[in-house]
Amino acid sequence: GGDLGRFLTKLPRLESVIFDPIFRKSVGHGKKQEHEEAEAESESGRQGASAAAVRRRRQQEREKALLEVAEGKRLGGTLRELEKLRFVVACDALSVRRPKKVAFPFCRISVQELRLLLSGVADDGPKQRCKGLDLRGNFFGVEGAKVLAEFLGGGQLQALEDLDVSSNDMLIQGVEALSSALAFPGAPRLRSIKVGENGIENDPRWGEVLAGLVDGCTALEELEVEKAALGRAEPERREPLLTSLANSTSLTSLRLVETQLGASSPALLSPLPSSSSLRVLSLRSNQVHSLH
Repeated sequence: GGDLGRFLTKLPRLESVIFDPIFRKSVGHGKKQEHEEAEAESESGRQGASAAAVRRRRQQEREKALLEVAEGKRLGGTLRELEKLRFVVACDALSVRRPKKVAFPFCRISVQELRLLLSGVADDGPKQRCKGLDLRGNFFGVEGAKVLAEFLGGGQLQALEDLDVSSNDMLIQGVEALSSALAFPGAPRLRSIKVGENGIENDPRWGEVLAGLVDGCTALEELEVEKAALGRAEPERREPLLTSLANSTSLTSLRLVETQLGASSPALLSPLPSSSSLRVLSLRSNQVHSLH
């Protein structure tokens, strides 16, 4: 990991690093195992820690993960051990050379691994700050969302501009945790956020929570929502979100993907024309037949 990180430092114009899953598709994770890992990694008293203490904690986390690989703890066999080792190596490399954009899509990382990753890309001086984070398709659930919220609200990712947390089974509790964290003074001013396919469509509060997300991100330029059931929701559920979108003065791109709008799209989206900033509107997979 250190060698890879030092190699990355030799690429002065490097801005983005993408880690593709090789073994993840063939190895199940298990909800019980994820829950155990989340409990094992829960921490307290992180606020107010000195910079030196933060660096020591990150190093201890990396050493602990390597030790677990060596001892075979909480691992499902040789293939899982190799997965774990590859992930730790990647995080070690990122802690040495922090690129502007980091992508770990569809890697099915656990809550423990998510904390390790965020520790590796967290702000470390004005020149080493992550601006883009792609975590889509990892299914880290509500507990993972809370870990991410801890880093966002704790001022450890202040330079972050683009965040993709779609397809993570965060449910309404996880999205709400992110929304609350992004309203903290030390939170990043996100320009783009994607929160689709997180299982929020069946909760009566989804419109209210997404509205809070839009209102809290005052610099938000791009929002992507997928499978939020806008078309079949009661007016009181969708109106908070539509009102916040219409009142946004920074939003330029809105992507409502597979939200069951159907032929009733013109009526449902009638508040949007009052938005002075909107430039791009995507209604993909909504069976929209006509717009007037």
